[in-house]
Amino acid sequence: MICNPCPGFEPVMLAARKEDTPEIQAAKAELNRLADQFQIPEGMKIEDRMIPVDEAGTERNIRIFTPAGAGEKPPVIMSLHGGGWRQGDLELDTFRCCALAERIPAIVITVDYRLVDGKEIVYPIPLMDCYHAFCWIFEHAAELGGDPERIGLTGNSAGANLAEGVSLYSRDHNGPRSVFTALVCPPLSVDFTKTAAYHQWYDYKVGKATPQLFAEPGYLGGYNGYPVPYYAFPMYCQDLAGLEPHMVVAAEYDALRDDGLRYANRLLEHGVQCEIYCAARVGHCYNRIPHPYSDLLHDLMAAAFQREFHMEPYRQ
Repeated sequence: MICNPCPGFEPVMLAARKEDTPEIQAAKAELNRLADQFQIPEGMKIEDRMIPVDEAGTERNIRIFTPAGAGEKPPVIMSLHGGGWRQGDLELDTFRCCALAERIPAIVITVDYRLVDGKEIVYPIPLMDCYHAFCWIFEHAAELGGDPERIGLTGNSAGANLAEGVSLYSRDHNGPRSVFTALVCPPLSVDFTKTAAYHQWYDYKVGKATPQLFAEPGYLGGYNGYPVPYYAFPMYCQDLAGLEPHMVVAAEYDALRDDGLRYANRLLEHGVQCEIYCAARVGHCYNRIPHPYSDLLHDLMAAAFQREFHMEPYRQ
């Protein structure tokens, strides 16, 4: 397939290619430079805090973004970073967290969940880190100055997978419920290699992985003869009814595109309200860098959260 990126996203697409050439190394450096151009909005308060994420008392760091002018009892959103469950950290999503926090406005909290190593740290540990963090946010929202009645979920890539796992686990186990969940470029099955998007964009980083290398030994910790748990890969959930309203964001040049769109349609088929957006001429998690097209996505996400939180529509 011919890749004709949206102007400004050429380094993003080139950096995602599987080859390791001087040109691609230069694109990766340019991608980092573009990401580093972001400036923390004036008045944005950023606080790190350690919280327990299991019954044994294991603690993980969360980062809390509170925008200037948040007002009294703003909504709270838990946002989860990507990185294929093996990589990523709190720094990765600073731009995206600030963008949502400032626009809605809302308190946005990201979680330093444990990354998998394929051996000791595997599913369900990262998911449970996120679920217990979500429970903690509900219990402490008022203490943070937020509204415990208006709490949402979002995530990018593997973070979107974890966000949806939290949503399903909460539904099934009488846990705290999100008002609205937004999934950006989510991996939701181990069958994405059967989609047209995977074969169209195979030359890009997400596309090179197979289930044997990407999903099961990585996140799941290997094959064990049992069906894939739907908390790990939500596409396998037979009944999606009862979930909160959703937004699913896909990218045209993303090997995971069809996985997200297929899940969004299944949500609608099961009676779950779902907003669907497929961004043209961009690749996986393109909204990592400041750009007018990234701003457009964050505007759309902010408007969707505001709608579900019963707030006045966002105006720049």
